[in-house]
Amino acid sequence: MNISSQRNRLITLGIDLSSMPPDTSACLLEWRSGGARVVCLENECYDATLDHLHAMADATGIDAPLGWPLAFRHAVSSWRASEWTPETRDRMCYRETDHFVRTQFGLRPLSVSTDRIALPAMRAMAFLRRHGIADCSGGSGVYEVYPAGALKVWGLPYKGYKKEPDGAIIRTKLLGHILDKIPIQGAEVCLHSSHAFDALLAALVTREAAMGRSAGPPSKNSVSEGWIHLPTAWPVPTEGKSQ
Repeated sequence: MNISSQRNRLITLGIDLSSMPPDTSACLLEWRSGGARVVCLENECYDATLDHLHAMADATGIDAPLGWPLAFRHAVSSWRASEWTPETRDRMCYRETDHFVRTQFGLRPLSVSTDRIALPAMRAMAFLRRHGIADCSGGSGVYEVYPAGALKVWGLPYKGYKKEPDGAIIRTKLLGHILDKIPIQGAEVCLHSSHAFDALLAALVTREAAMGRSAGPPSKNSVSEGWIHLPTAWPVPTEGKSQ
């Protein structure tokens, strides 16, 4: 789903999704001419909260995989492989989007089929099912996002901001760089934890994806596998003053 850049008001939801509510945060941003404002930040989000915020948003970004490698899905539904090679392993572990992010951006996303990130992915699948979303590539207005990857694309430090106690200092510096580029009223409320900060970043990247300013996807595989939407440039505020 590509939202016209002529629209003068846009609401994006960013979700830092954990397998359980205590580590799940969600940030709702309202975009108007010149910048954005934090409408609300919710922590320890249960499914009902996520559903409520999603209903308020024009586009939603989830920091969790939205699908599994097709080779893995086919294998576990009816195992046929009789040998195990490095190539087989990679097909089972990584999606097309994971390979793309690795080759194009030098980042290695976690494997949704073999790493613990599979648990948030299962919760993400439940979210998609509740809302009748079959297109995992972003075509239905729900995007898979990667906050740390976005920081790297923007030329900012992308490691260490989640580890306390130094993480709080790093997040404050990162937010300063972001606010130098694009004003966001009330963004400081997202500094208290890495989950809240990732939710803010997810909402930022969601706006870029909804505006068609993210990389990919190159094939139809992403409809089932999901696609990581990394921004192609810094977020660009529309002309005028923020309201």
